[in-house]
Amino acid sequence: MKVWLVRGTAVCLVTLFFAGVAAAQSLNNSPIIFSSGVWDVHRTTDAMTDATVCTSIYKNQFGIQLGENMLTIAIADGVKNVQLRFDEAAAKPLRLATKSEFQNNRIEVTASDFAELIDSRRLRYQVTTGTNDTASGDIDLNGVFQTHDNVRAGCAGNPIAAPEHSAAMVDTCTPGLRDRMSRKGIAPQDIQDICSAQASE
Repeated sequence: MKVWLVRGTAVCLVTLFFAGVAAAQSLNNSPIIFSSGVWDVHRTTDAMTDATVCTSIYKNQFGIQLGENMLTIAIADGVKNVQLRFDEAAAKPLRLATKSEFQNNRIEVTASDFAELIDSRRLRYQVTTGTNDTASGDIDLNGVFQTHDNVRAGCAGNPIAAPEHSAAMVDTCTPGLRDRMSRKGIAPQDIQDICSAQASE
C-alpha cells in the first residue's frame, strides 16, 4: 500500500467496522486460514452469534478489508467523492460518496465495481477528503480472486503460517494524525496497527 503526503496531511488508513467484516483488533490476533498473492484470509468468531466471520486483509493492513460482497478502504479524514480505476482501463466517472462512505470515513467498493475488482489485477483510487485534500492509492489485486473464493466458502481449513510479506513495517502516520485518531477514541494498539505499513522494497 502506498501512502502519500497531500498538502502536508498524511493519508493513513483508519480501521473501521463494516457489515460482515470483523474488527481490526480481533483480526490482529486471528489465525490466517488462506493466503494468495498479497492477501490473507483471517477467521474470527462473531461475539454475539458465534458465527464464523471471514475477512481478507491486504498486506497486513487492517484498513483494507475484503468481505464477500464489499471491499472497504478506510480514509482518515473522511470521503466526499470517489474515483476508481481498474487495471489500465479508463478511470470511472467521479461520484459523490454514499451516505455510508461519508459517515464511516471509507471507500466502499460494491455491486458492479466489486465484480470488476475481483477480476482485476490493480485498483487505483482517488478521493476528496472531508478536509478538502486529495487522497489517492494504488492497490495490488494479485491473489484477490482466490482469497475471495475462500471467503465465500466460509474460510474452512486449518491455520497456516503467517506469510513473509507481513514483515518489515514502518510508521506511516504523523504525530498530528495519531492525535486525531486518539481523540476519536481509537485504541492505542489499533492506532499502532493502522500506522504500521510495509517498507518499500
